[in-house]
Amino acid sequence: MFSMILSGLICGALLGFVMQRGRFCLTGGFRDMYIAKNNRMFYALLIAISVQSVGVFALIQAGLLTYEAGAFPWLGTVIGGYLFGLGIVLAGGCATGTWYRAGEGLIGSWIALFTYMVMSAVMRSPHASGLNQTLQHYTTEHNSIADTFNLSVWPLVAVLLVITL
Repeated sequence: MFSMILSGLICGALLGFVMQRGRFCLTGGFRDMYIAKNNRMFYALLIAISVQSVGVFALIQAGLLTYEAGAFPWLGTVIGGYLFGLGIVLAGGCATGTWYRAGEGLIGSWIALFTYMVMSAVMRSPHASGLNQTLQHYTTEHNSIADTFNLSVWPLVAVLLVITL
């Protein structure tokens, strides 16, 4: 048990150090794309998604990995995405950016972290279970672009790779 706690602290400290030194924030990366005309974070994200897509779909195709996503809760996704985007704007950045900024001592980021904790507890409480069940009730059986249009994933991955290059 102690070794697990110690390894978690070491990995967390290393990850925090790398995020803080690299100023890793997806929201900031997209903001820099429009304000500073700096596309570095966007290109890094495209490369990561492209490598992941090729790797995961190759493993699925080879039968080494099974993928079953289940039904897609479209209403919860739309409402949750809107609230998440609104929260990111109000917090001044994404969760990773908020974590390293809180470590740097920014009071606004401490407020954002506290709000993350409170809202996470509220949404997991029995008081919000009715809302969660209602939002998860509206689903569609197609949960990917490939399923929706009855396509192979490989042409879509190829388009992603061309865009990335």
